[in-house]
Amino acid sequence: MCIRDRLISGEKDTVVAHSDQKLIPNQFFETFLAKKEIQIEDLITVLNSKTEKNSLFEIQNKDNLKSGFNLLKDQFDVIIIDINSLKNINHAKEWLLFTEKNIAIFEAGRSLTDNETENMKYISGHSGFIGWVLNKQIES
Repeated sequence: MCIRDRLISGEKDTVVAHSDQKLIPNQFFETFLAKKEIQIEDLITVLNSKTEKNSLFEIQNKDNLKSGFNLLKDQFDVIIIDINSLKNINHAKEWLLFTEKNIAIFEAGRSLTDNETENMKYISGHSGFIGWVLNKQIES
């Protein structure tokens, strides 16, 4: 069985390298929502966001977003959404409306600010929250 993945990323300048070393231009989440078309050439397909500053609901209405995510769910076995940061918690909350399961990745050995603690409480209380990943152990 072949598992096909979709990554939706907030990074703007990602380019996907194929096995033949040719590069293809970015595919954008906003374009997919408008046209409902995606290019699938590899086992992992990447959709980038054109901007991190716009909220999802500034791009499309909730029904159109649900429709777009349902199309992706029909096409892919796993969809990974990289929110990138909780600095803008309102954007993270919008993305969480469209996730079934989510994890929080946090830098090991780093202390949380009061604001980050509140954000972490919100994320860990979300119905789809399944756990934490500690990453990048700080060197002494």
